[in-house]
Amino acid sequence: MQGEIWVDPWHEVCNSGGEQRGLDREAITHLQSNEHIPLKRLTHDVKVAGTLPWRYQMRKSLTIALVAASALLAACSDSDNGNNRATGPAALDAGDINVDLTRDVRDNLASHFSVTAAKLPNRAADLRYDFHETSRTMAGNEGIVTGDFIFFAEGDPVEKGSLAIFYTAGQTAWFRSGLFEVSDQVAQDVHEFTVTVRDASTLRPIVGAEVEARRIEGRSTARIFTNSDGQATVQVLPGVFQIEVSRDFYTATMTDNITTVGASNQLFDIALVRIKDPVRSL
Repeated sequence: MQGEIWVDPWHEVCNSGGEQRGLDREAITHLQSNEHIPLKRLTHDVKVAGTLPWRYQMRKSLTIALVAASALLAACSDSDNGNNRATGPAALDAGDINVDLTRDVRDNLASHFSVTAAKLPNRAADLRYDFHETSRTMAGNEGIVTGDFIFFAEGDPVEKGSLAIFYTAGQTAWFRSGLFEVSDQVAQDVHEFTVTVRDASTLRPIVGAEVEARRIEGRSTARIFTNSDGQATVQVLPGVFQIEVSRDFYTATMTDNITTVGASNQLFDIALVRIKDPVRSL
């Protein structure tokens, strides 16, 4: 049958130009039963056992080759010879979360406890906080960092509790979700440094001296001023600290490293040396 018109699997209309491009019954059945081939119309010469159209043969061969290559790559990916490492969220661990203490702890606590304190950076210098991480967990693509805190905004009461910060896993890193939970009903391992500040010459107590506790990495966690007895007590969470004491007309001083482990209240007696009045020239 000459001048046959057929539609190949890619909807290309071809004219056989007089050539016999018949299809046997098995080929037709195969094409018609393949739901992935949008076959619109296919004519054939039932009397001639022909072959599949050349376009279909070529594309079928190419498809088989691609499927085989994909299977080979999948097999290679599934095999673990010790040199392969997973990528994406499944490869991230809660230990990879980078906690920004200023944004994730201080700012969250400021916005939670006080509208006034949340007006940053205007009151940033008046905020003191301490944070002691207690756990890191994962739930699906969510990472959670939990820890105890002490938060103090000058003029407001000292707040204590537990803070949970939530992060979302990306392809290669964790991102802050902006979500956090604060609980003030959690018992904490709070430590106290009680400092008595005296004049080095007279040994009299110094009123109004500033006592500041700093973690050894440099972050200020608590600040308070001495009372009429020259005493001040700062509260911190477990860790290693230095205590800095300063007062107008005195030389500021800082202690050696102090570790809170094994002691809930530690006492210190610090003497400040008065700055001598400058000698005036005539």
